[in-house]
Amino acid sequence: MNTPRLLRLCSTLLVLALFTLSALAVTTDGVVPLVQTKSDTYKNVTLVSRTSTHVFVQHSRGMATLKLADLNNETLHGLGIMSEQELAAANAPQKVQSNSTAMAALGSVVDALPESVKSKMPSESSLPPIDQKVMMMALGVLAFLYLFFSYCAMLICKKAGTEPGLLVWIPIVQIYPMVRAAGMSGWWSLAWFVPVINIVAQVMWCIKIAQVRGKGVLTTIMLILPVTSFFAFLYLAFSGGSAPEDEEDGRPLRLDPLPA
Repeated sequence: MNTPRLLRLCSTLLVLALFTLSALAVTTDGVVPLVQTKSDTYKNVTLVSRTSTHVFVQHSRGMATLKLADLNNETLHGLGIMSEQELAAANAPQKVQSNSTAMAALGSVVDALPESVKSKMPSESSLPPIDQKVMMMALGVLAFLYLFFSYCAMLICKKAGTEPGLLVWIPIVQIYPMVRAAGMSGWWSLAWFVPVINIVAQVMWCIKIAQVRGKGVLTTIMLILPVTSFFAFLYLAFSGGSAPEDEEDGRPLRLDPLPA
């Protein structure tokens, strides 16, 4: 064999070996089980090298050069060319488009329905109709319960020896005459709106109003407990008896109010 030709052949093989080694040096660990292109299908595809427009891959049947434009986003991500963030950003417009397509398809299906069917379908902004009679009955019941409560509070105040006036019929303000009927300072009515302190104020009111009305410990306990407080309240309003009278002047014994 001619020596120059042999040298050229050896140099060519050496260049190919160096190119193959350099290509294998940049091989990634990503293996894509199946890659579908316009012209062929490849299995167990592994990236060997890449350029700006092509990739050189190894597959189950050998080696191949593929265009980047022929590969989808999932394949590029599997080969390690596209990161997770890039994949999510690339698929986001597709998801929005698919949702829009689905909504458009649903709208076309609804439009194709007969008018008799569409008339029975609920609209997006429609609300169930409210029966005015039921609403008026509910408001009437609430108003009756409030007036009944205010009437009971008035009876308790009068039987405790105080005149509540019109304040007992006004919401929230009615706490003041009830506190005064228990012999407590009017400032205690503000404690009804302070967390934790309101519990102490209500317990004290139950104890003192039962004493002023001349009732025993059982009434006080029933008035404090949430389950029986309603019945104890009615008992204080409609039961007879009054506060113990002072032996000197015969007037009801009043407890000294707490300092303001």
